[in-house]
Order: sequence, then structure tokens, then C-alpha cells
Amino acid sequence: MKRVKQWGSVAVLALGLSMIVCGGENQVTSEKVRTMINNELAVGSSSQDIEQFFKTHDLPFSYDKYAKKYHSIIRNVSPDPKVDQAIDIDLYVDDEKKFTKEEVRDTFTAP
Repeated sequence: MKRVKQWGSVAVLALGLSMIVCGGENQVTSEKVRTMINNELAVGSSSQDIEQFFKTHDLPFSYDKYAKKYHSIIRNVSPDPKVDQAIDIDLYVDDEKKFTKEEVRDTFTAP
């Protein structure tokens, strides 16, 4: 029974992520990501909270101890297949690795 619940959770997460990444009304945008961060992380949130945010949304991330930030990229977000667009996410922390601010921006790559 436990395995069924785990797979059910995975299916719900996959469905949610596909809705974010697919086009239409559920198209992921930098504004939606920014809103999601601000709704789920408060200034002062712990590094565990930040990492759980990325894991919950199935976003790969890394931590740069020199720049004091977590970094993630959501790739291929443009509804136009001719446009290579990504959303670049930086979550900055203080010396105790507590959340201080976010930077979310659209990036474009030319062929």
C-alpha cells in the first residue's frame, strides 16, 4: 500500500510539472516562478526550506558558496519552438544560509 501512495505522489507531481512546462494557460513564466517563490519562501527561510522548494517542484539546483546563492534553470519554456528560452533562478542567502532575496529572469540563446 505504501508503494501505491508513493507512485500516486509521483504521478501528481509529474502531472503538475507537465502543466507548468506545457503551453497554454499553464505556461511557465518568470512571473509565475517569482510568485511561487514569494508564496513558499519567506526572507529568513532555512537552506533546508530552499532545497525542499527545488525538490518539491522537481527543479535541479546547485549551491555556490562563494556567491552565496542557490541556482536553477528551467529550460525550454517558450511556446514558440524556434525560440530557445529559459528561466534563470537565483536564491541568495546570508552567512547562515538563510534566504535573503530572489532573482528570476528570462534568458534567450541565439543559434
